[in-house]
Amino acid sequence: MKRSIWVFPVLLAGVVFSCVEQARAQSLDEETLDRVKLAAVMVRTAASKNREGDDPQGTGSGFFVNATGLCITNNHVVDPGHKKSSQEKFDLKGRLNRLVWTVVRESGTDNEEGYKADVLYQNEQADIAVLQVKNEDGEFLDTPDGFLTFLPTSDVSPGLKAFCFGFPGGDRLKTTKEFPPVRLSSGNIVNIPRTTSGRIRMIETDVLANPGNSGGPFVNETGQLIGVLTLGSQTESRTNTTMLVPGDLVQEMIATAFNRGKVPAGVDIDPFYDLFVDGSRVWKLPLLERKANLDCLTVDSDTRVCGKVAQKTIKWPSPLGDIEVPISAMAYMRKDDRHAMAFIDGGDRFPFDPSEVTIKFAPEGGQPIDIDLDDVDAISFRRPTAPPKLPTGTALVLKGRDYNVSLQEITGELKIDSGSILGELKVQAADVKRIVEEDLDRVFYTKSGSRLAGEVAPHKLRGILAWSGSPITFTYEDEEVNNIEIRPINYREEVLDSELSLVASLETSDPRLVNIAELLDHNLFVEAKPFIDELIEGRAFRDLSSEKKNQLRFLNGEYLIRSGQFAAAADAFKKVRSAKVESIAWNARARLAILNRYENGQYNGEPVSEPRVFKLAARALAEELADKGAIGVESVEDSKPDSRGDYLKILKRSKSTEEILQIANSLTTGSSEEYIVYLWRITAQAHANEIQRLARQQRDFQEQLTRPGPGGRPLVAAQRRQLDRKITQLTRDIGTAQEAEAILRGKIEEAGFIIDDPDNLARRD
Repeated sequence: MKRSIWVFPVLLAGVVFSCVEQARAQSLDEETLDRVKLAAVMVRTAASKNREGDDPQGTGSGFFVNATGLCITNNHVVDPGHKKSSQEKFDLKGRLNRLVWTVVRESGTDNEEGYKADVLYQNEQADIAVLQVKNEDGEFLDTPDGFLTFLPTSDVSPGLKAFCFGFPGGDRLKTTKEFPPVRLSSGNIVNIPRTTSGRIRMIETDVLANPGNSGGPFVNETGQLIGVLTLGSQTESRTNTTMLVPGDLVQEMIATAFNRGKVPAGVDIDPFYDLFVDGSRVWKLPLLERKANLDCLTVDSDTRVCGKVAQKTIKWPSPLGDIEVPISAMAYMRKDDRHAMAFIDGGDRFPFDPSEVTIKFAPEGGQPIDIDLDDVDAISFRRPTAPPKLPTGTALVLKGRDYNVSLQEITGELKIDSGSILGELKVQAADVKRIVEEDLDRVFYTKSGSRLAGEVAPHKLRGILAWSGSPITFTYEDEEVNNIEIRPINYREEVLDSELSLVASLETSDPRLVNIAELLDHNLFVEAKPFIDELIEGRAFRDLSSEKKNQLRFLNGEYLIRSGQFAAAADAFKKVRSAKVESIAWNARARLAILNRYENGQYNGEPVSEPRVFKLAARALAEELADKGAIGVESVEDSKPDSRGDYLKILKRSKSTEEILQIANSLTTGSSEEYIVYLWRITAQAHANEIQRLARQQRDFQEQLTRPGPGGRPLVAAQRRQLDRKITQLTRDIGTAQEAEAILRGKIEEAGFIIDDPDNLARRD
């Protein structure tokens, strides 16, 4: 299929990517439409010649993602040097002088207003830029009612309705106002290409493409972000296709900006808290390091004192009531201009009143003293020695902007004065699924479909904190307990669901193998055994293709792990670790790495035969290997080859480093993908450099063929044959290097939006 892909550089006087407005977007209600329009902004880039911002460079689109003016757009919207060479960037910087960015809110309306913005973080490969918009006083712009939240990747699938917001044509479509109005169109998600590890690398839609709104948001019917418009393409079967940067990748960029200290203090971090819970359910907030055996207090923003909180529990006075948590379960206490928050490892968080909390704290080498939390900016509690133990059964999670509280059970009754002929209504607390504020009334939605509005009578509910096992008495009386959903979550199943299934990993369509893989995915290994035995013995096995034989051997190894037969499992995986199909080979090597690392079959005292424990063990090992692989990547990058021997050493080092990273990537889906792609780029460049070196050497030999030999005498036949052999060998070496470079370039292209920012590739602490 003939295919062309083109990036639309916004900076070419508005000739950019856009969506054409259709007759009123279908299926968006007025409230959602108004909210997304308020979040969508026009982004203008200008250079400074004679005065600030007097040299327009182009326009694009963007959108807010928090309550203090944090804005997302494409990198090519804000950077005239996007994807240009180092020399071109240098020349542009000298010619364009200082760049100025303006973000226009409510463009094309009576309320339109342009604000200055700073670019906090850029990533060329992902084509994403993070901006901070400021008001006329130079303070963060307030955007509490106009920012977008992210749709989980698991909810994105082909056929999903999508709505594009932006500014087609830039200033050319303005009417009576200084700036044009936001426009929209609708379409569908048509394809979601993935990498071999299962990670979404881009999202493809069928929305019509015309010059205008790179960086604009694509949202679903409820206004949640699906992705950011960035590319357009044409194929023989589809003339107009748009490519989106996936929402997950946008969130990675935001998290990186916070983690690298690019985002100034005071910026609203609340919408992004869940980005800072790692795969082991341990909190890692940006720039708040947790030490192994010490608790650290931050005072006056820049003074940090470490020691130990000298008490077993802390009672946090929250709007839900007093929540008492063991110190061993605590992760952080953090204050900002809006509120104070407490964080429990496992992923829980809730607001509290710091004026009512005093703790005993013993600085290193000192005696315990009483500390009022009103005087403390943050506490980083000591890092846990092991991941928090996953709650058993289904937890009920109170989830809202300020809350994520997991309870293993909720008991108690609510009495609601309806103010109608129905009088007082009763409902069991465990049956409430949502609490919202509507038209100044508090409304309780139940699992059965009831909508109960009115005043709630004083009550006491009881539960158990899922991550610490502590009993809790709480209430929904406080008006701050609002806009909360009560969701059932089985954390053990969530750990399993977060990784690629065996069916997807093996990429098989054989119904017999799919059946076995699905049984193993659901931990029904005893039920899978007869189907494995039926295929793995005798004629049935001989009739399988070599690829299916390896898939079956892998599944048999998986069964042996689940049944605790670790030595036999290792033998099974050894037979397929060199399989031609990479997904089988790398997954087999990953399983062998687990079995070698935990020789006694135990991780934190639990058997790795249990799928949940296996996933946790895999994540822990993946982190170790990723750190080791990062060192290898740095070593390859720092190498300066001057000879054939140096080049071959780089290839050897690159190969061993990639093996480490591929195993880490297979242990935890996509965890090391950016390292791998970055390594491919470095290695591809090493091939390119070697090709140039060999070509120079080849030209030298060819010139020697035309020049006289020593003393001006012609070259004898033996000398000519020797030079011909060298030229022929160099031709072969050049061809081999060209083929290797082409393979890597193809892999890089196939990987899609994978991060190659050095900030993202810095070794973990």
